[in-house]
Amino acid sequence: MIVEGVVLRIGEPNSNGWLIPEEEAGRVIESLPSTPLTLSSKEHTNERVVGTVVDAWRDGDNVVARAEVNDPDVRDMMLMGELPRGWSLNARGHISNSVARDIEIDSLTIVRNPAYKEAEFRMVENREEIGDKNENKTETENEKKKDFEIEIESYGLTVGYYDRESGKWIA
Repeated sequence: MIVEGVVLRIGEPNSNGWLIPEEEAGRVIESLPSTPLTLSSKEHTNERVVGTVVDAWRDGDNVVARAEVNDPDVRDMMLMGELPRGWSLNARGHISNSVARDIEIDSLTIVRNPAYKEAEFRMVENREEIGDKNENKTETENEKKKDFEIEIESYGLTVGYYDRESGKWIA
């Protein structure tokens, strides 16, 4: 499963009272890919690795990340809406006058209360349901998948992906 969303706002203080300045944005973006995606039951403690950040980029004043969720239990929990949709950087660095510098990212962690209110992710791709895997399923498995799709539609959720080249969402 692929998820993506805003991680932080450049130059704006987070709920912890510090900010990442413009000159540190490139360092953060370059260091995010290959960072572990973790799940924490108590906001950055007892972290469990559930995936990896695969891409990061800047969109205006936002740093956006895309991550692959590899843990099947966590994927199921996400599909069922049992996990929070917030995430937050777990990082080290020097903070002086509420400005973070020399940032070293340890993980991007799924949390209930992210440091930035905009720091939420959404599912953009579920690789379990793509390609030849569906063609090999039995009739019963395909019927279950259809029932699940209908249930998702009844909740008003849209599954698709963002095509950065065209700048459009594709359903």
